[in-house]
Order: sequence, then structure tokens, then C-alpha cells
Amino acid sequence: MTKVLVINPAGMIELPEEALDALRVKPGDSIRLRTLANGEVVLEAQTSILDLYGSIDPKGICLTVEEMDEIIAEEAVRSVSN
Repeated sequence: MTKVLVINPAGMIELPEEALDALRVKPGDSIRLRTLANGEVVLEAQTSILDLYGSIDPKGICLTVEEMDEIIAEEAVRSVSN
């Protein structure tokens, strides 16, 4: 997508709906603006770790810390043995 944006007298631009959709943001959300060494400007969604809550479906698999430690130790032994 390429769009020409007009800067208003207050120095603001309005992002087109396609850009908001691509960033997965809505009015009121924050975005991060980075200027690269080559002069390009990158816009990124400013997300919170809380936005990720519920995004992973564990499919009924719940392990305790001890069970995870045991699996990690078994895999470590297996990787050294090979």
C-alpha cells in the first residue's frame, strides 16, 4: 500500500483505515515511530504483554514447574548423549 498523506497545520497526519488494520490498532491506541539510518520511518503497534493474554490455547496441557524442569533435564541429557 502506498498513500500520500497530507500534514495539517498542527503537524498531524491521519492514517488510512488500511494502515490501522495492518497495525491492528484503533483510535486511542499507541504506535511506535522509528526513524532508520537510511531515512525510512517505521510505524509499529505499541502492544502490552497484557494484549497477549488468552492468545495461546494450552489445549488442556498444564504442567507444574517441577514437571517442566524434569522435561528440560531429560532433553538436556538426551542432547548430550547424541
